[in-house]
Amino acid sequence: MTASQQAHHRDGIAACFFCQQRPADPSAAYPVPMHRGLRRGSTGPLQQVSYQSGSVPVPRCAACRGAHDREESIRRYGKLAGAVVGAALGLVIYTVIPEHQATGISQATWFEMDKNSLTLMLCLAIGALVLGLIGEVVAQIVAARSLPAETQPTEHAPGHPDVRAMQDQGWYPGDKPSG
Repeated sequence: MTASQQAHHRDGIAACFFCQQRPADPSAAYPVPMHRGLRRGSTGPLQQVSYQSGSVPVPRCAACRGAHDREESIRRYGKLAGAVVGAALGLVIYTVIPEHQATGISQATWFEMDKNSLTLMLCLAIGALVLGLIGEVVAQIVAARSLPAETQPTEHAPGHPDVRAMQDQGWYPGDKPSG
């Protein structure tokens, strides 16, 4: 079944784009942010560009919204858990470093910190960063597996016919660029 064929469920009710099995719930629609640049003139060699933004609601059922919400929670908390465990591991590593190994950092630092404080901060930061990244990878894998087999991830939303129609009119998926 093609995307255009699945646009409507039986009896003219829009079908969920993500599972293609249940009728869409208007309150569960997935918003795809869109933007396009509007050129308004130039100032010397620079062009001023202003952006128009909006969003396209992609039909989604309540069951798929619940699955997507769980997936997002797994991703978010996986990163956080990895960072917290990493910082704790960094603290443990700091406490087992013998004093003579922790003196490799110069006494004269830019921030006038003693070498132990700087070593502690480095252990915490490196531990949080490394295990935060590992937590993110693990969370991505677990989150992807948490979706029911019939539910497509939200990354498929830009393939919806309404989003593609906006792209044909010069719109781009995503929030407008900063600046």
